[in-house]
Amino acid sequence: MPDWIPKEREVNKLIQDYFKDSHQVTYVDITSCLYDKNGALPEKFYISDRLHPSVLAYKEFAKIIEPYLINNK
Repeated sequence: MPDWIPKEREVNKLIQDYFKDSHQVTYVDITSCLYDKNGALPEKFYISDRLHPSVLAYKEFAKIIEPYLINNK
């Protein structure tokens, strides 16, 4: 597991908590869908630098984001 994953989760939780009562910001968790049942991030979801998302990851992100875009026009 890349060493940045625990920090990413911690930062995302802080952001989610900060905006939980906001009427202007909707926090959308786009990364949880990428982790396997053991909490690991499969290599197919990031490029060779093990930091940036792959095309497959962006496709998963789009599936999650799309309903928010459609419902919030």
